[in-house]
Amino acid sequence: MENACTSIIIDVYISHKRLQYLNEPHNRQVKNPLALFLDSANIEIAKQAQELGFIDGITTNPKSISETGRSAMEILSDLVEIFDGHVFHYLTAASLDARIDEAWEAYEVRPDRVVIKIPMTVENIRIIARLPGVDI
Repeated sequence: MENACTSIIIDVYISHKRLQYLNEPHNRQVKNPLALFLDSANIEIAKQAQELGFIDGITTNPKSISETGRSAMEILSDLVEIFDGHVFHYLTAASLDARIDEAWEAYEVRPDRVVIKIPMTVENIRIIARLPGVDI
């Protein structure tokens, strides 16, 4: 059987906050401005990524969630319990109002660690306007 670690896909992002941090004069000596995110909803792979010690967070998507056979909120709750970094949740509800409700439900799982991924469509831009004061 193939080692699960060999099949890990890692997304690389330069986050806005990390760029702000790097632009501060006293932080310019930082050598690695990249953040590494595991792209998986598999709990066992997330545990292995946590053990690696250099993965910054986990990003999920509808396909990775569906492959688990569990609900997105169950997976999200498990991921924030076993992983120290941010966990990204991709909104998938059918209507705009349902996506807003989904965003709040996911955010409330762990407000300090859950990040909401909003697919950038014209309709979804309205979500951002309807969630003022929330850092998602």
